[in-house]
Amino acid sequence: MAIMYRHPDNWRTYQRKIQRKKRIKKILGRMPFLFVCLGGLFSVMILVAYVSKHTFVHFSEASYQPNDKLVKPLHPTADIVDAKKLWPLISSQFVNYPESKSSFSIIRDNTTITIETTIVPELQRYVSHLLEHSITEEAAVIILKPTDGSVMAMANYKKDGHLQTNLCLDSLFPAASLFKIVSASAAIEKARFTPNRMLTFLGRSHTLYKNQLTNKVNRYSTSISFRKAFAKSVNPIFGKLGMYILKRKTIRDYAHRFFFDRSIPFDLSLVPSVIRIPEDPYGLAEVTSGFNRSTRISPLHAALFACAVINGGKVMRPWIIKSITQGPTRIYQAHTGVMGVPIAPKTARYLQCMMSDTVHYGTCRKSFWRILRKKPFKKWRIGAKTGTINDRSDRYKYDWVTAYAVTGKPLKGMCMSILEVHGKIMGTRSREIARAIINYVVSSHLQLGS
Repeated sequence: MAIMYRHPDNWRTYQRKIQRKKRIKKILGRMPFLFVCLGGLFSVMILVAYVSKHTFVHFSEASYQPNDKLVKPLHPTADIVDAKKLWPLISSQFVNYPESKSSFSIIRDNTTITIETTIVPELQRYVSHLLEHSITEEAAVIILKPTDGSVMAMANYKKDGHLQTNLCLDSLFPAASLFKIVSASAAIEKARFTPNRMLTFLGRSHTLYKNQLTNKVNRYSTSISFRKAFAKSVNPIFGKLGMYILKRKTIRDYAHRFFFDRSIPFDLSLVPSVIRIPEDPYGLAEVTSGFNRSTRISPLHAALFACAVINGGKVMRPWIIKSITQGPTRIYQAHTGVMGVPIAPKTARYLQCMMSDTVHYGTCRKSFWRILRKKPFKKWRIGAKTGTINDRSDRYKYDWVTAYAVTGKPLKGMCMSILEVHGKIMGTRSREIARAIINYVVSSHLQLGS
């Protein structure tokens, strides 16, 4: 009897077909699960895109229009005053805010509207008294609570008494060496600087000549740590930092992170701070060290620098209006929120170290030493950065300080900025005003909240 014989190759082909059919069947069996996974992934991608879009809008430099958006009724009623008509009336009350009030009322269309603010009357009264006796041409002080951004005091002063706008909200003033906070932040994060990094410079510390901006080291060079250069506000160190290490793009990026050329959301009209970064190396050195008059900032914006440093890099949206009530109806209730995070927590810790050095060993030492020795201040963390520059005619001197004084966990205390414009006679320095305010708050046990 004949025996049929199949070639092994045909058998292998047959086995491969069987395996292929098994794989196809297995894949088809998993198709519903794959469709579910792809659908879930697609949903997550849409959600991330939506959140990213709204987060970007929140932190973008889009204009903020309080007149249209801020006053929103909590209860629908046809009798609520138009916000566009209401807001100019409210804003006019803050040009020179009363010393002893945390709330005020205005009448519109025979309706009483009560505005409650975040102002602490005792602190407002004390700050106003300091400015009236400061012997300056102009002055402005704003004090914020770093943990929620509320304004606890906002006072301004003009020698002739003719205040047209609130100086705390105007960006007419050169930032001077306050900009070193921005430059130091960029150096720490982009160039991996630490407070103890050693650097060298030529000449005097408060000048900025082109021959001081060379990288050559010779017997006339002075060696200094980065933290000491910050505390003593050494211009050549920060000038070279901009020219040789950070460059134009990084400075522009960090200026934007710190809200320059951006609208800062606030309950009142706030003029944006501006920065112009020239193309030439020496112009860049001037900007990085603050040795220029084209970088302009408002006192409120300057206070946010200290808030970012002491609040772990986070800046809360500043606000001053707590609530608005029309008759028995509350038509607006404030809500706090994060405005931005310009620096990382580690950077903020380094800057706290450097701003503390400014108080203990730097440009604020002579003003602060007398209170730092007192026992009540041992539990307080105090830091500052100063800045001074003359106007182009050398007629006026702009004298700045941005500072913080905080204690405890959770954090309580204050951040502030102080601007003094001196004429022929040098009045009370801004750092002396800062020291007096901190001493008043700590010594009087003024409750600032947590």
